[in-house]
Amino acid sequence: MEPSALMGSIPIPTTTSSYIIKMAKYQQTVSAGSRLYYFDVREDTKGNDYITITEMNTRTKKRNCIFIHAENIDKFRKAFDEAAANVSKS
Repeated sequence: MEPSALMGSIPIPTTTSSYIIKMAKYQQTVSAGSRLYYFDVREDTKGNDYITITEMNTRTKKRNCIFIHAENIDKFRKAFDEAAANVSKS
């Protein structure tokens, strides 16, 4: 008997994926109008931490995501702080 027949209409994957979503070690959410920003710290398969920043539009549910690896966090922070310092707050 086929494995998928045992589960009814639910297909059973025949291959394993090397991409596994792991639980975040740290999470923070920022609400900004019609957008949500999720800041997650995760660990890759080699045990290295990285930050994921996900922007979600609450109306369209569209998501955009960037990954910042540990070795680039200081450069990213410096660039972000410099850009933020140049934003006029009206």
